[in-house]
Amino acid sequence: QVPTTSPSKAPIARNPDPTQSPTDKPTSTPVTDSPTALPTASPIETTDSPTASPSKVPTLKPVTESPTKLPTASPVNPTNIPTASPSKQPTPKPVTVSPTTLPTSSPVKITDSPTDSPSKAPTLKPVTDSPSKQPTSSPINSSNSPTGQPSKIPTSSPSKSPIQATPAPSSSPTNQPTKAPTDAPTTTSPSKAPTPWLQDVGNNGAPVTSFPLDECQGDCDNDEECQGPLQCFQRDGTQTVPGCSGLGASGRDYCAARPTDTTLFLKGDEGLPAANFPLGICDGDCDVDANCEQNLICGQRTGVQVVPGCDGIGVSGKDYCR
Repeated sequence: QVPTTSPSKAPIARNPDPTQSPTDKPTSTPVTDSPTALPTASPIETTDSPTASPSKVPTLKPVTESPTKLPTASPVNPTNIPTASPSKQPTPKPVTVSPTTLPTSSPVKITDSPTDSPSKAPTLKPVTDSPSKQPTSSPINSSNSPTGQPSKIPTSSPSKSPIQATPAPSSSPTNQPTKAPTDAPTTTSPSKAPTPWLQDVGNNGAPVTSFPLDECQGDCDNDEECQGPLQCFQRDGTQTVPGCSGLGASGRDYCAARPTDTTLFLKGDEGLPAANFPLGICDGDCDVDANCEQNLICGQRTGVQVVPGCDGIGVSGKDYCR
């Protein structure tokens, strides 16, 4: 029999002659003020020692309002030594509020020497807040001599001291121009200005506002219709006008700058214009000596033969005084 945990407040009246067989019905007077409705078939035995085989599923309602004084027979054993096979997945809830005092059995090894096989991808977070004390095993070797194969991309940090000028220019242009101009020009003879194109702006002195004509302008009939030292270059086709670009209109005459007084230059043909005859030295086109000034002769040509004492080749087949 199990003694009741709540003894009655009043003593129970006992029958001086109890029956040997208890009654089927309960007594009309309860043993306690708050008895259980039905007695348990297997009452729980109170013990100070925990059970050797605890239940796998917890009870829906605790047996007592206060927990047991002794822990379970198989508690989680804390240890200062980490496990050799840690779990791959973290626990949804930590076992303890404070972390372990010892690191994992396979921590990241810190070394003063660089690794022979660096990782291909950078770490998301640096291992330490301070950089490594030792430099890389293959640093960039500084040199006082320039490299034989310079990089194609300029450095973002140029040197503060100037570099000795190379005796010969590089075959390819630099990606960044120099801040200061060169002390001397690259060439002693700069490029010439582009030659103007032949233009037809007037004829026979009209319109008056266009005369005298400028270089490579036409149509002119004599030197007086050209500005300053320009001379009227006479044509009977599309011969090249000295110092001008283009062909112009066939048979039109244009003002041109004669390079020298001895440059072959067409001044007329068959005695026209009369103002240009007789022709001077290296002038053309002449047909006979009478077309040339005194002491000059008409040098007949069938192509671009050299005219003695004159410069250039002139117009093929044209004759010049010499």
